[in-house]
Amino acid sequence: MMNLEEMEGKPTQLSTDKNWMEWFDTLKKEFRGSESRKVFKAHWRETNAWTTPANTNLLRDYLQDRGLTIFKKKNT
Repeated sequence: MMNLEEMEGKPTQLSTDKNWMEWFDTLKKEFRGSESRKVFKAHWRETNAWTTPANTNLLRDYLQDRGLTIFKKKNT
């Protein structure tokens, strides 16, 4: 199993929605069942990615189709 700390392509605050989608696909290949969604969501929260431009309708729809829900950034 892949070490998350050494995983290439792990998104950052500067990553695009496409980077996050590609990383989720990588996680699905590495982890069984719901584990990929848990890992994704934990890293999404850890990086505060919901506040970045990567939090797009495209990404939210993509993830929703794969059983994962992230929320749109609230206007403050």
